[in-house]
Amino acid sequence: LKADSTPIIEETDELEETQRLFPLGEAGVVVRLVEEWLDAWFPRTVIHYRWNYDECAQFASRTIAREVLPGFPGALQQKVARQIAGWGRRALRAQALDQPSRQEAAETVCRGLLKAFDNQLATTKFAMGDRPTVVDAVLLGAFRAHLWADPVPRRSLEAFPRLVQWMNSPPEQMASDAHSTLDSPTEFAQFVLNEMRGEYRGYILGNAAARAEGSKAFELDLGDGMYSYLARGYPEMSRRYTTEKIFAQAGQGQDHLV
Repeated sequence: LKADSTPIIEETDELEETQRLFPLGEAGVVVRLVEEWLDAWFPRTVIHYRWNYDECAQFASRTIAREVLPGFPGALQQKVARQIAGWGRRALRAQALDQPSRQEAAETVCRGLLKAFDNQLATTKFAMGDRPTVVDAVLLGAFRAHLWADPVPRRSLEAFPRLVQWMNSPPEQMASDAHSTLDSPTEFAQFVLNEMRGEYRGYILGNAAARAEGSKAFELDLGDGMYSYLARGYPEMSRRYTTEKIFAQAGQGQDHLV
């Protein structure tokens, strides 16, 4: 995980402790939980919108091909675009996003997140309070590079003017040092914490078990049927990393893991 954004941000926190994006204490625990969900689970929404909608898939594959092969013949760019679109379809199958019920679930989560964040901006400058955290960095990247870039999710974002204004021009000054805590989470933090108890919990535990057993895939019962997921290394590495950091931050040892 050394090249991942999370440890890179932690390194910058050590260089400038007065402007930490991972706060210390209890607030830091909440931030890590929310950031882990955004980093490990919410990208599924991006994958769904980008590759399940033809409008987005054509736009994304052609744009990426042009960026990868600038100045190359159009025929070659088109061939690469088709290969990229094929990768997108495989990514959908790997995360059960080729199933209509999972597609609708992903869009429901996205609408909920956009609404929760837009509501949050009515009371605080950032997602976790009046001081920026790594959560805001993840959101800014997801909005600008993905949801706002692709035509279908962009139309969803346009329904939330506060969010769009924040995305285009994030606040330059923090209002206070206050952060969300477990006892008093912001509306946005509460939304994510609630979501973590749903499909994400089953997925992350199922993925951990499959990786431990050496299985390439696992099935998850979501109440309306069994769904197959590819067992992936990154979510498990990220889960372990975040767990270790949280218990270290709470002053507990690994014996307290449940």
